[in-house]
Amino acid sequence: MRRFAFLFLILAVVSLNACAGALGIAYVGGKARYGSEEQYNSGDHSGFSDAEEMAKIQNEKESLRQKKDGFDTAMAKLYAQPTMTKTENGISMGFKGIVVNSTKETVTAVIINNSTGLSTSYTLDSEKEQEDYLLPGEYTAVFNIKGQEKARWIFHVTGAIHYFKEKKVHWATFLSASSK
Repeated sequence: MRRFAFLFLILAVVSLNACAGALGIAYVGGKARYGSEEQYNSGDHSGFSDAEEMAKIQNEKESLRQKKDGFDTAMAKLYAQPTMTKTENGISMGFKGIVVNSTKETVTAVIINNSTGLSTSYTLDSEKEQEDYLLPGEYTAVFNIKGQEKARWIFHVTGAIHYFKEKKVHWATFLSASSK
């Protein structure tokens, strides 16, 4: 009798798995498995992921979509800001910025370089400033007084607008009395 019961149990399990396979359903650990999200959505219950995993994947996709939409909206707002650029002969000369010498009674030489070899220089009297336009990128500003380097600043030029001394600019670099 035990042999018969054991044989019947094996036959029942094999029959159930065969029926499930014929129906296109893969059961592993008692859970239906799906090979893709399309299978899950269409009701094709064969494959590798179970319903819980598919729901988790769908939630993660929705979360990523919402984050991407938020990023896209933020970037659209950034690019919608009015930029202050200079164009000559149809060629962009860069974004508006300002170089400032805030020291008192000191003439300052300023040299601005970037990694592409672009270099520009200014001579600013005390408490003076100079507006200019630079292309996007990373720059180094070196402030010299009487041939001695007094300050070195790294700054970035981007399309983002900033306020410096109540002026709207895309970039700014300066030498203050405390920098000397």
